[in-house]
Amino acid sequence: MDSHNELCWWWQALMAIPSDRSSEAYERLKRVWFDHTWSNHPFLNFTHEIHMTATLFENFTLFSSDLWLRTLMETTSLPFPLESVEDCRWSYEVLDTKTSKLADVAIHARKGKDELIVIFEAKRKGGALKKEDVDPGSYLDLEEFRWCERRYLIYLVDEVDKPKVISQINDHDNRFAVLTWQELGGMQIKLAQTLDCPIQLRSFVAGAIQFQYLQHGITPTVLAQAYLLDELAKYSITKDNPDKMRDYYTQWRLPAE
Repeated sequence: MDSHNELCWWWQALMAIPSDRSSEAYERLKRVWFDHTWSNHPFLNFTHEIHMTATLFENFTLFSSDLWLRTLMETTSLPFPLESVEDCRWSYEVLDTKTSKLADVAIHARKGKDELIVIFEAKRKGGALKKEDVDPGSYLDLEEFRWCERRYLIYLVDEVDKPKVISQINDHDNRFAVLTWQELGGMQIKLAQTLDCPIQLRSFVAGAIQFQYLQHGITPTVLAQAYLLDELAKYSITKDNPDKMRDYYTQWRLPAE
C-alpha cells in the first residue's frame, strides 16, 4: 500500500472473500476490480457506487439464496413469484450489448420452469438519477432482460434521497421498488442473527456487517444488538455525567474457587 488510506488489491475492499478463483463469486467480483477501462479504480474507492454496491451486496453469500432473496422481495413489497429458489446467480455491471447500458446488479433466480430477474440501480447519498433512469423500463425492457416475464427493478439509494426518488419514478406497471442502503444493512444484520451457528459467531458476523456499513457512513436500520440503541454517545461521557466512571479497577482475575 502506498499510504494508510489507499487500497492496492481488490481483496482489501470487502469482507466476503471468495473461497477460490474458480468460484462464481470470484468471477463476478473480478468484473468490477479487473476492468482497466475505468479510471481511478472505482472498486477500490470507498465512496464510489461501484465499490459500495459490490462490497455490501456480496454479504448475501452468507445466506441461502431462497432466504435472502425472499427477504429482499418482502422488504421491498415486490411479488415473489417463485415457490422457492432452486438456483440463483447474480453479477455486477451487467451489460446489455445492444445499448451498452449497464445494470449495477442483475439477479436471476429459478424454480423449475419459473424464473425471476431482479435488477438494481444504485446511487450513493446525493447521487441523482439520470433522466432515462426514472423509467424502470429503461432497464427492465432491455434485450438482456426482457426474455423473462417476471422482472423487477429496485432503486438502491440513501434514506435521505428516498422521497425524492419515489416522486421521480415514472411507472404504471408496478415493476419497481425503492430500497435504502440503511434498510439493506438492517436486512443483512437480521439475516445474520438467524445463522445456524453459536451465538458468538452470529454476534460477530452481525457486528462485522454493522461495522462495514458504518465505515461507509451508513447506519443500518437494525443494529447488531438491541441494547446498542441505549448506549452513550461520546459527548455524554464527561466528568459532568452523574453516572461517570468512579472505579477504574478491572475485574480481570477469575473468582476464587
